[in-house]
Amino acid sequence: MVLFDFIKKILGNKIESDAREEKILFDDLHRWIKDKQVSLDATAQNLHAVFGDELLAFNKQLDKNLLLLATVDFEKIKADERAKFIVKTNLNSYIGFVNRLQQDISDLVFTDLDTYTTRMEKYFLDFMKKSTASYQKTQFLIGKELVVIKNLVAGFYKEQNYLRENNQEIFTTTQLLDAVQN
Repeated sequence: MVLFDFIKKILGNKIESDAREEKILFDDLHRWIKDKQVSLDATAQNLHAVFGDELLAFNKQLDKNLLLLATVDFEKIKADERAKFIVKTNLNSYIGFVNRLQQDISDLVFTDLDTYTTRMEKYFLDFMKKSTASYQKTQFLIGKELVVIKNLVAGFYKEQNYLRENNQEIFTTTQLLDAVQN
């Protein structure tokens, strides 16, 4: 009972009712933990491969659309020169934020799944916070091209969250194994 209370304390009472019960002899606990860890590591590596594939596709689409965005011809846009200057300045700033996001998530090193996804989420939230003002000011004259970039980033973020939520058991089990080992 004490071990179960300890586990509930670690997981914050997030134990689901459909969890299956496993009976393990105390002598076999070390072997069971090791086997479970190997299984989780393999699953985490597969999930990391999926994250990596998604990242490659995201980077390819983003590069293509950023090139289109960077080549917007402001001479053809009928607006005040001051407005064009403000939009052009904010467009360059927004492109810089997108490039920074792209660089941050590309440079992210996979150590463990929880750290990887937590840092990725931090990078996206940081991007959203910093780029919002530039995006809004730029959308004044060139909205169509920006919406494509925004939808790409939002779609990739949603896909990452979907993968994380659907594989929450991996995170929970990893936390449990770490707690039992320590």
